[in-house]
Amino acid sequence: MESPEAQWASTRTPSSRPASQKSARSSRSERSNQSSRTTEQTPLLAREDRSDDGQEEGTHTPATTSLLRSLSGSGGSGKTPLWKKRWPSILALVILCLVIVGIMLGFLATEGIEEYAMQAADFKPTKLSLDGLVDQGARVHVEGDFTMNASKVKKSSVRNLGRFGTWIAREAETGPFDAHVYLPEYGNVLVGTASIPSIKVNIRNGHTTHISFITSVQPGSPDGIRNIANDWIDGRLGQIRVKGKAEVPLKSGLINIGKQVVEQSMVFKGGDIPTLPHYNITKLNIHEAKHGRKGMAADAAVVVTNDFPVQITLPAVAVDVSIDGCSSDKQIFVGTAETSQLEVKPKTDVEVNVFGNVAHLSDSLTEMCPNSAKSPLDAFIGDYMKGDEATIYINCCKFPDPNTPDWARDLLKDITVPVPFAGRDMGSLIKNFTMADLHFSLPDPWAEPGTPAASPKISAVINVDVGLPNEMNFPLEVNQVKADADIYYKNKKLGKMDMSKWQKANSTRIDAHDKEGPSLLVKSQIKNAPIEILDDDLFSEVVQALIFGGKSVMLDMKATVSVGVNTPMGNFAIRGIPAKGSVPVKRS
Repeated sequence: MESPEAQWASTRTPSSRPASQKSARSSRSERSNQSSRTTEQTPLLAREDRSDDGQEEGTHTPATTSLLRSLSGSGGSGKTPLWKKRWPSILALVILCLVIVGIMLGFLATEGIEEYAMQAADFKPTKLSLDGLVDQGARVHVEGDFTMNASKVKKSSVRNLGRFGTWIAREAETGPFDAHVYLPEYGNVLVGTASIPSIKVNIRNGHTTHISFITSVQPGSPDGIRNIANDWIDGRLGQIRVKGKAEVPLKSGLINIGKQVVEQSMVFKGGDIPTLPHYNITKLNIHEAKHGRKGMAADAAVVVTNDFPVQITLPAVAVDVSIDGCSSDKQIFVGTAETSQLEVKPKTDVEVNVFGNVAHLSDSLTEMCPNSAKSPLDAFIGDYMKGDEATIYINCCKFPDPNTPDWARDLLKDITVPVPFAGRDMGSLIKNFTMADLHFSLPDPWAEPGTPAASPKISAVINVDVGLPNEMNFPLEVNQVKADADIYYKNKKLGKMDMSKWQKANSTRIDAHDKEGPSLLVKSQIKNAPIEILDDDLFSEVVQALIFGGKSVMLDMKATVSVGVNTPMGNFAIRGIPAKGSVPVKRS
């Protein structure tokens, strides 16, 4: 038998072949024909391998050649199926797919997706409306836009993996679940529970999904909510941590990821904590009570700023109104106020019509405080008239509508809200202060120093023109008056007039005319009111002018006037009204 090299050489040289070589060539020709027929049903790779056999056979043993042919599929007597020849490639492709799916599922079920989702997810509410109150809570309609923004993710590895994973997953859908909100710093008290329906969103980076759903919100512990509300109202809430927890069924396409426990805490500090909205009192009318009520009534229109996308229908509500008492930690009841049903629209200022009633004034409101010359009512009215910001306290809440759920009554009861009450600068409340028929009496030169007889005295008729605010449209009568005045001569302080005892008075109302508003003309007569001299030399100059001048002496007065008034809600005093004027003095 010839070597493979000799066979290859004989096929390359067609001339001068012996008979034995012809026999070998005939045998090889038959094998070549058979191989040609086989290659029509054999993969191209096998045919290519076989075409190179002649070149490789020169360097391999027969056993090696047989092994190579068996691996290439050209050896053997039977035909090999295609899938058996490609099973390594198919297996590799299947493994690759499983790896990709495993990566996706592992990413979605591990901290990676949680970190990416919490940082990239952006939800902007566009509308929040209350669809109605029910026995156990409220139905709330929520609308907003959900967007995945990968640029907000800090870690590049999480950001890249998140973008890749969400690009493949495309959409995510939650099943119905309950979300619970807690306050860890307040004993982990439950604030409320919201029942969220199934939601489907596009989770690819940069895609926005508009979400609209109705959720049922059930409030948690009323006592816990009131505690946090009181701390917020009193300004003790520097920061607050809110923890949300939910067990969310999650799937992406046909892949059911299962229930995922989502727990997230958020800390709100300083400016992140909402404050009481700004408001403006656009109308205030105080008048005598009507419809069988006693005392005085007040109608007010208040415009409240609403910067939130909230739409809600608030039921009619009644509150108690108080002001500061003699001690700062005690409030004194003044009257009641109520509103009708209120419609709040998203990002639209709200006009609230308030109706108040003051049936009568309690003694604790009008009596002077210990170690003070003012009552709580004096202090409040004084701040208001000076243009300073007074404070009223709203004690919430009563609901006239019997259909209001009990949970709303329990939640809002015993909550007191301090409301700044902007005053009006009424420095010109007393438009004129004069003394008519004023007589100046010199002291008795033989009187013992320090006694009333040793002081000069003034007798006069006091005229006080009190300007009334346009809001005061109720009967008002002044029945007594007193005043403390500093007396000046030639811009130098001469002395003080102390009229500490109440003097009888009467008043006449003058209706508004032209540009002048209504006013009250008060008259009171004083006799021999003592004057404390503070500058003896200046007093001697005044005496000389009275005795030797032969004409009146003009004195300037800066006074603090108190008036006792009679109103439909009772008698009380308004103290500390500033006044000033010039008074001509004659010797008596």
